[in-house]
Amino acid sequence: MTLRKLINSNRGRFAIIFALLVMTQVIDVASTYLFSPMVNQVSAGRFNIFCSLLLIQFALALVLNFAFNGANYLFSKQTQQYLHGVRDRLADHYYQQPAGLSEMTNHFSQDLDTLTYDYATVLFYLICDVINALMVAASLLSFHWLLLLASLLTTVTSFAIARLLEKYSNQATDQLSAASQHFLATIAQWTAGLAELRRYFAKGPYQKALLKSGQELADRQVSRRKINSQIHCLQSLSNALGTVSIPLIAGFLFFKGQMSLGGVITSGYFASSIFSVLENIAGSYSYLNSTKSLRQQLSRLQESKKNDNLQPVNRMAQIEIKQVSLTHGKQLLSYPDLTIHAGEKILITGDSGSGKSTLLKLLLGNLQAEKGQIIFKDAAGQAFQPDSYSIGYLAQDLVLFPATLAENVTMHSPGLSANPKDYLETVGLQLDPQRQITPDDLTLSSGQKQKLALARTLSHGFPLLLLDESLSAVDRAGQDQILRTLCQLPATVIFVAHNLSPEQKARFDREISLAKREHV
Repeated sequence: MTLRKLINSNRGRFAIIFALLVMTQVIDVASTYLFSPMVNQVSAGRFNIFCSLLLIQFALALVLNFAFNGANYLFSKQTQQYLHGVRDRLADHYYQQPAGLSEMTNHFSQDLDTLTYDYATVLFYLICDVINALMVAASLLSFHWLLLLASLLTTVTSFAIARLLEKYSNQATDQLSAASQHFLATIAQWTAGLAELRRYFAKGPYQKALLKSGQELADRQVSRRKINSQIHCLQSLSNALGTVSIPLIAGFLFFKGQMSLGGVITSGYFASSIFSVLENIAGSYSYLNSTKSLRQQLSRLQESKKNDNLQPVNRMAQIEIKQVSLTHGKQLLSYPDLTIHAGEKILITGDSGSGKSTLLKLLLGNLQAEKGQIIFKDAAGQAFQPDSYSIGYLAQDLVLFPATLAENVTMHSPGLSANPKDYLETVGLQLDPQRQITPDDLTLSSGQKQKLALARTLSHGFPLLLLDESLSAVDRAGQDQILRTLCQLPATVIFVAHNLSPEQKARFDREISLAKREHV
């Protein structure tokens, strides 16, 4: 988020906002400037003229109020329009490159809130203050150049303080963002098992974990405020000296006969105003800079770039697995050298912990081997990098969506919406395609959920299917029906299972049994 990007989100509206803000600050300075002739008129005994000037001042205050609130409203719309674009680009990034739930939630909530309140809102008032400072500076110059010089020296000092301490405020903002992400991750990890915690009366560890993570977040929030308050305190000391210097200079000029009494009083008002404004500007500058690294991080996330080297997996003629091994947790997993040809139906078996699911994740590209290679080759024997999203993958942790059964199968693909019932029947699921479900729908059995997820995978015609215990909750008759269908597909099928009968195993071209490895 930058001022330029915020302006470009709607240039016409921002032009109106800026015009209204200039109007408000011109009116504010003009209203203050009227104090000089008002004092002079009172001194001269011209009460009628004094009252007229007072009425003008009141009218200006009304116009200022309407213009400022209008600008504030329009700027809020401008900010939300820009942040809506940020959310859209972040959503696109995470669609291409998924991350942990806590990271995504943190960016979509805490970090965007930080941009709203510690950048956009601060920026709005900064623009007001800068315009006001320029107007007041011009007014001080109209009285005497020494008054302007004193204000400039104070301004330089105040901004130098903010610049010198910028690094610490940036660090505090980054630490707050990290603490927020950790807190969200803690919530997600513990609340996922609330039912089990209640079953075993394990409230203590749950509360302790949340309180500890929550305290870390609170500490980071306090730390950030503390650093910004310290910067603000130093800037206030500098501005206090400036506030005293201008009336002192104005009094000196009055006794020298170079300023009127009204000018001295008005310059005092302007001194108080400009240093209050300069204090706000310096504070705003510190707050804006404290979000710099966060804004840069979010900008990088919005620059989603697709890998043009990825190729559709339908080019595949064979997959070669050569001397592949990796450490998974504390266990060393190594795999036999394999060549899988297009169209083959491969059954992967082995004890729990032997690396069956890990092998599928290696093939998908979700995990990288520490040693060895997995090579996809086309018919000409040329290696290529496959697009993982052209591979049908069904993990043990099923994903269902709050939609109809048909929409869960077709995933809103227009080319498939006409026959979702056929795919449901293919996996033996005799349910109304228009039935509405939720991700944790208790009216569907585990076997039905597996069938639904499998129907989705089959319906999209993936040339390579990686299926991880996809029939573990399905009854024997249902397994037979689905395995018969799978083994008749033209696609390459790599199926992980551990409880198939000899007759079911015989449907596959090959069975590869993985042995459990020793701990490292």
